[in-house]
Amino acid sequence: MKVKLIDVESNHREAEFGTCELCFSYGTVDEPVYHFEKETGEQFTIDGYWWSWGDYDELLVDNVIRFAEYIGNQDYSEDEGFDYYWLSDQIYNYNKERQAD
Repeated sequence: MKVKLIDVESNHREAEFGTCELCFSYGTVDEPVYHFEKETGEQFTIDGYWWSWGDYDELLVDNVIRFAEYIGNQDYSEDEGFDYYWLSDQIYNYNKERQAD
């Protein structure tokens, strides 16, 4: 099954980090949301970030156009679980392939 990356939404905002006086700070986050479409026309979204106890992690893509091309060239099984971990693996494999070039 083919999947297309059709949009990446950026939700840039100021945020608070940390959970106590010692590690508390302010900063900015992007909170990207990736929008995909299966070849069946079904669309789904995946958050490209996560929060855990005041810690923030974001999946970074250096070139969204090339990443969209990479995703479009892959074949996925019908029962693939499209979630944050899948997206993380795809970005890792994309970066690994780019470094090999």
